[in-house]
Amino acid sequence: MGNYVPASPPLPLAVALQRATTASQNAFALGLQRAESAAAESRDQQLADRLTAMQQADDQRIADLAQAQDFLQQALNTLTEASNDLRTTLQTERDETQKSLDDNQKAIDKQTATQQKALDQLGTRLKDYQTRVDGLIALVKGDLPGTRFPWATGDIRRTINAQGWPPPPGWLLCDGGEVQIHSYPELSKYLGSLCGVATRAGYFVLPSRAQLAGNPWELAATAVQWWIRT
Repeated sequence: MGNYVPASPPLPLAVALQRATTASQNAFALGLQRAESAAAESRDQQLADRLTAMQQADDQRIADLAQAQDFLQQALNTLTEASNDLRTTLQTERDETQKSLDDNQKAIDKQTATQQKALDQLGTRLKDYQTRVDGLIALVKGDLPGTRFPWATGDIRRTINAQGWPPPPGWLLCDGGEVQIHSYPELSKYLGSLCGVATRAGYFVLPSRAQLAGNPWELAATAVQWWIRT
């Protein structure tokens, strides 16, 4: 026969109920703990997921901002280059315009100076012509008796029927001829080119009958002659 194990005596009802209650409470507490742990894990996972999503959104926004910044920087660089090109173009045009104005002013000044020189030359020529005219008038007036005495170089004397008055030394016939300058330097200096320009070097021109005649009769009358003092 085997060993005999006597049966445990039945537990008292109160003890059994106490144990059952304790076991049930422990099971509930364990289930509640597990449920709370699962809920906490779920909340943590949701929070982590939300944080991850927020981080991804922030990263995307940062990337978008960086891209926008790059675009703005490129636009700014383009505008800066365009501004520099425009400034350079305007400066070049302004320099060219200023150069053109300076060149025009120089041309105007040169033209003005040329015109002024021409006017001065014309004034000088007019004065020279006036001097010649005055000289011719003086020559004509000088043929009157007693105009000036003693006779001076350049004085004119008119004679009629000069056969009785052979010209003494120091007088030349006013026939418009050419005489040598070295022979009559004072008269050459006095007349200059008043009566015309000589065709030969070293000569000057004497007054002519046409320049001295006061009227056609005197010009046609061969008896009337004019003489110039050397």
